[in-house]
Amino acid sequence: MATTEIVRQVRGLPEQEAHKPEIRNAVPARVSLLRHVPGRGVVCAVPGGYLLDLPGRAVDSARFESALSEAGEVCQRGGVGGAADAYRRALAPWWSDSACTHSRSV
Repeated sequence: MATTEIVRQVRGLPEQEAHKPEIRNAVPARVSLLRHVPGRGVVCAVPGGYLLDLPGRAVDSARFESALSEAGEVCQRGGVGGAADAYRRALAPWWSDSACTHSRSV
């Protein structure tokens, strides 16, 4: 992701503001702090910005899409009860109390 896009998304600034050097120059320091959170080699500097290099299963939306696909396959085979269980598993991360608690703290 380009540095100016990081500034726009995180700070909510218009594009003209995000290009200002004094604002863009704060990004590397913040990214440096983030590099220690997920582990070594996950946040990588690339030309013009940064890359979050995670395996697909580490991203909740990828796990959701996989579970959703599984539920669809079960349903196609006529396993309505099994499909309902698979759909519940796909949605579980967003239905839990911990998910609701976390969303309130963001």
